[in-house]
Amino acid sequence: MSSCGVGAGGELAVHVPGFRGALAERGFAPRTIRSHVGLLRSLGDWLQGQGLSAEELTAEWVARFLASRRAAGARGAVTPFVVTPLLDYLQRLGVVSSWSGELPASKEILQRYRAYLRSERGLVASGVVRYERVAGLFIDSLAGPGAVVDWSALSGREVSRFMLAECAGRGGSSA
Repeated sequence: MSSCGVGAGGELAVHVPGFRGALAERGFAPRTIRSHVGLLRSLGDWLQGQGLSAEELTAEWVARFLASRRAAGARGAVTPFVVTPLLDYLQRLGVVSSWSGELPASKEILQRYRAYLRSERGLVASGVVRYERVAGLFIDSLAGPGAVVDWSALSGREVSRFMLAECAGRGGSSA
């Protein structure tokens, strides 16, 4: 199975039901849950193909896994941020031990988002400013201005709550 396909999942396949349930408890949408379960299966297959066990998974191996997904043409689930819920889940179970779970600080997240908007989305400066402002409001809504955000605990509930509050009373074109 390719690193962007979905196979049996190797030794990680036994964790599919529990991972699916954990994501549902965090408020992930069914489609997103399917995507994350596919990522779990893909990682399990990749580890098996590399001759590695889950216990041997390190940040370096995760980077190699994600690079192999990109090289195989995967368009989604190719960044460390996306794989964090899976690795945090596996760490809580004691399946992986060396995953740090560290994610960039809020300021760095906004810088990366700005770069993404310019390079991947091709937005002009005024569009970048608008989206970045809203992203900053979202981050502040999670923990307050300047506070540290626990990115690994972020779920769809927080995003939906923010969007509902932010879009309330706006017209369709500005929501």
